Amino acid sequence: MMEVQSPKLKYFEHLIAAENLSTSNLYGRIDSKTAQGRPRRRWSDDIKDWTKKTADECMWLAQDRCVWRELVSTTVVADLQT
Repeated sequence: MMEVQSPKLKYFEHLIAAENLSTSNLYGRIDSKTAQGRPRRRWSDDIKDWTKKTADECMWLAQDRCVWRELVSTTVVADLQT
């Protein structure tokens, strides 16, 4: 799990720091037909589950590189211990 979790969390920091079109579309939604079946798991759902924080808190923390890296390292270590 660590092979997926750590790079994904680091990429989230990169997106927030870039403040580009990807950042503005991160939580945006494109109007389309409603999908049938089980709702898809969004990329942001993983970030929220792993960090145990809301999306807004994650976006705020990711703006400070030192704080975000500390959170990522503690999150990955906590996951390894379980």
